[in-house]
Amino acid sequence: MKDFLTVDLGVPEDHIRCLVSTQPSARSIGTASHLAGRLADTYSRYIGRWSNETSLSQEQHADDAANSPTRTNIIEALLSLSVDPRILHGDNIIIYFSGHGSSYFCADYYTDEIESTGCIEAICPVDRAPRNSFRGSIPDISDRELNTILAEIFRTKGHHITCILDCCYSSSVTRYPDGQSYRVRSARPLPPVSVEDMFDTAHRRLKGLKNYHRIHDGDWSPDMTSHVVLAACQETEHAKEHERENGCNGIFTQALIEALKSDRLKAGSTYRDLIDTLRIPASTAQVPVVAGRHMNERLWYKV
Repeated sequence: MKDFLTVDLGVPEDHIRCLVSTQPSARSIGTASHLAGRLADTYSRYIGRWSNETSLSQEQHADDAANSPTRTNIIEALLSLSVDPRILHGDNIIIYFSGHGSSYFCADYYTDEIESTGCIEAICPVDRAPRNSFRGSIPDISDRELNTILAEIFRTKGHHITCILDCCYSSSVTRYPDGQSYRVRSARPLPPVSVEDMFDTAHRRLKGLKNYHRIHDGDWSPDMTSHVVLAACQETEHAKEHERENGCNGIFTQALIEALKSDRLKAGSTYRDLIDTLRIPASTAQVPVVAGRHMNERLWYKV
């Protein structure tokens, strides 16, 4: 994804930063465009890929520790976009997450019959851990917390926010009849009590935001005016990845880049058109999703 943003889309190198990553000393991303035309006047953000199995070694520099995809670093990196003076109102902001996700039942937290239906989806920071007798938990980052942060970025920088999520929320490794294995980008949920921990941790950090809606509330609903989200799969499906010589590559990410480089999209193509043109192998059984009030606008909000 980082090479595509720079080499193919033409985003200037100094306009792209790796906010958090498992790669030591990751700073900027490498640069030019095909479909969307040059985005030289945009300011994009790329979040590097991480795995819940990656940990920091003592030998790594403190500088790298500051960029490790811990819960605190992820949240602070995202919130920093809302106050970064280099990002002007109306600039494009592209947030890309490739990693593990998980899911929690609402019934683990809510007792009301209506409020307890459904699930709370989450992404998994590298330092996630359940609470024990020695310390409190480091919970996952719920979809409610992410949406609240995106709404804050929208409030200060405008709605030109594209959020790309190559992850899913259930745990397994699937082998198909043709013998090809795909790894699933998921992690098992932490204990049920972690739902409360997720909400409490998010509330403490975000309650001071101007338009904050209490994350614990049973009637909480996402703000879908703030961004367009491109997701790897539907709620009941698994996001897969290929194991290759250069590491693991998400099926969704590869299909997304291939479509953006192809001639299947035209000058007026929208986010919905992009998702419709993706060529995902049928054997992966994953159907990408686009959502958000502005999903029928032109890609990268081009005028």
